[in-house]
Amino acid sequence: MQKVWDSVHSTQQIFRKLVNAFSFPGSKLSISNEVSGIEIKTLVSKPIIGLLLTILDSEVSFHISGEQLDLAVAEQQISQLTGARNVQLEEANFCILLSSNSMVADWSSIPEGNLEEPHLGATIIIETEWASREWEISGPGIQSSKKVDLGKQSDQWIPLRNEKNREFPLGVDVILVGKEGDIVALPRTTVIREVA
Repeated sequence: MQKVWDSVHSTQQIFRKLVNAFSFPGSKLSISNEVSGIEIKTLVSKPIIGLLLTILDSEVSFHISGEQLDLAVAEQQISQLTGARNVQLEEANFCILLSSNSMVADWSSIPEGNLEEPHLGATIIIETEWASREWEISGPGIQSSKKVDLGKQSDQWIPLRNEKNREFPLGVDVILVGKEGDIVALPRTTVIREVA
């Protein structure tokens, strides 16, 4: 049964799942039921817009990258729906990557915070398709280590993410969003290694 989108209850449910995803990195949680009732027409997918409606507001900024997408229209839609400001990549609190080419573009410009304010590191939202490509992750919230699928373009962005997170507490957090509505969170404390 398709749910009706409720800007309060649906975003609360998505937020709870996002907190659980960050608490247990690598866990794949579905928000497809929560976003199925979204009737807002946007250039981005329902899972992406549902997540953005949950975490963006007038106090934060975002930058979106993607191909085969009218970025100016997508930026305007997201700003109107969330109140968030569209900014240059180096100023963004949230970086939204919607295509394979944007997986490798400009990661050096993504904010990683500084020693006095490490919380200024960006959260990177990557739309992906799951690929059965396993990586080994370890760190807080993971007992010992576990193998997880981090999407089709993972071999492109993981080295860039690992470079950004080389000097804790500086770094970036990553949220993977599957086209069917699954989310996986990777806090900056999570170590990602190639499976031997």
